[in-house]
Amino acid sequence: MTYIVAVSGGVDSVVLLDQLVRSGGHDCIVAHVDHGIRPTSADDEAFVRALAATYGVSYETTRLELGPDAPEAVARERRYAWLRSLQELHHADAIVTAHHQDDVIETMILNLIRGTGWRGLSALRERSDLHRPLLATSRVEIVRYAIDHELDWREDETNDDVRYTRNYVRYRYVQRMTNQERQQWIALYDAQVSLTNDIDDELAHVARAPCTTVFSRYWLTMIGPEVWGTVLAYSLGRSLMSAHLRQLRHFVLTARPGKRLQLDGFSYRVTVTELIVSTSDIC
Repeated sequence: MTYIVAVSGGVDSVVLLDQLVRSGGHDCIVAHVDHGIRPTSADDEAFVRALAATYGVSYETTRLELGPDAPEAVARERRYAWLRSLQELHHADAIVTAHHQDDVIETMILNLIRGTGWRGLSALRERSDLHRPLLATSRVEIVRYAIDHELDWREDETNDDVRYTRNYVRYRYVQRMTNQERQQWIALYDAQVSLTNDIDDELAHVARAPCTTVFSRYWLTMIGPEVWGTVLAYSLGRSLMSAHLRQLRHFVLTARPGKRLQLDGFSYRVTVTELIVSTSDIC
């Protein structure tokens, strides 16, 4: 297995790299992004370059020159675009990042504040090509590991600036959580990841063509009610009212082949085996 390991030089990614190298069984390519945002970023790059040499692993780096006012979302987008290009270049099996349990909770809170919807509660999860092995590990445990193993790391001075929303959430809420509160957030995350995975699996059954979306009637009758509405709304790209969903579910369960139903700009038609959906004002 070949991994592209994202290493910033902070304690999280230093611990990640140490654990991956110690575990063996795969090739690691350390990837460092100098966003060109902070004056000290060149020192971080030099640190990570030396770290990769110490572990005897391959090293790749890039400088993005984003400037001090670059939004976090832009930096993240550019970073992952470069990591994906490295993955393709080296035919790597996956990108590996050091996101941990505190990041999970911070991201959930931020996405709730931003109103990003149900997927925002499971934004930090693993995929087949994106591994996040520290998701169940708290930052306290990560720092303890680094100290116990006498690891060196770099501190990002902007992490203490509470003018950044993520830092405010971290210092004013996440780090003040009780263990019970933390476990409640993680339980919510675990439930949402499970539901998101179920929904993604179900969406694989959906067939799309210009102006139409086709569902298996049998499949629609078998999926759970908590998944039904989300799958339909996400597939059709529009929020659906509960009354709309109730009427549509009844239609799918009872309508004879050839019957049609017009609801809120959608045209639904059933065959023996399928529900065919089109936007009634277009198709």
